[in-house]
Amino acid sequence: MKKILVLFAIMCVSFVFSTTASAMSNSELTASLQNYAVQDLDNMCKHMPDCGGKVEMNKRSDGRWERTYCVLNKDTINVTVKKVGESDNYLGIIKFIKVTYEAVGDSKEAVMQQPFKVVQRNKVTKIRQFKNGKWQ
Repeated sequence: MKKILVLFAIMCVSFVFSTTASAMSNSELTASLQNYAVQDLDNMCKHMPDCGGKVEMNKRSDGRWERTYCVLNKDTINVTVKKVGESDNYLGIIKFIKVTYEAVGDSKEAVMQQPFKVVQRNKVTKIRQFKNGKWQ
């Protein structure tokens, strides 16, 4: 009886940890990709030197000073889930906009007084795969 309980417990645990895409509906996959995208943008901001409220100051080659920062806008996240062929493989397409702001001045003091202006607006697309029950 003890062996049967142990086998049953092992089967239950393996079932829980082997959630496949076929066990999830398209709306559940889309919602999980949306959550993944928000976490991914937060993680990207942590590792970028000029994102998430951090301003970077540099001296340019022309002798002027610049201050820059970027915004990865979570409000612009758009996700799409696509099934690959007849298999249980899914691709997730994450799109968002990255906006870079810049202020330029002749000295450190002058650049601190300058307003920031948008200098770049990039549409970013990331492709992820649903594998082993999670987006990768």
